[in-house]
Amino acid sequence: MRNLVLIATAAVALLLVQSCSKKEISSPASTNASLQTNVMETSALAAARTSPAAGNYTVTKFVDDSIPSTRIFKGYVFTFRSTGRLVAKVDGSTYVGTWEMKDNNTKLELDIEGTDALKEIDRAWDVVTITNTKISLNHDGADDILVFTKQQ
Repeated sequence: MRNLVLIATAAVALLLVQSCSKKEISSPASTNASLQTNVMETSALAAARTSPAAGNYTVTKFVDDSIPSTRIFKGYVFTFRSTGRLVAKVDGSTYVGTWEMKDNNTKLELDIEGTDALKEIDRAWDVVTITNTKISLNHDGADDILVFTKQQ
């Protein structure tokens, strides 16, 4: 009987030692990190657009021939309509033009005149990025930059 108790105790001890051994287990942190990366990539893709989101925008950056000139658009509100109509309002005046995506959505052509400032942007711009809240464009490489930010 004593041998039976001794064997049973040895078997339990062996099971306890075996259950405490180290094994390679994949880290949930790395899985969480890759899931988080996938969510961020999906969010970025969801926010990317092939044309401006309809709404009101202001110019938050304008560089002309490498000279920062954002101030010339102070007070302007631009409305991009889904129909391709572009409306600019400043100091109680309204100017109407058009916008059109061209060359497989790599260019945004703005056709609007009426003020010296509007003449500066009246051209085809290379699309850098278009999201639900921002339109980033350039012309002549990095010499001319135009960024519209959607009003909240």
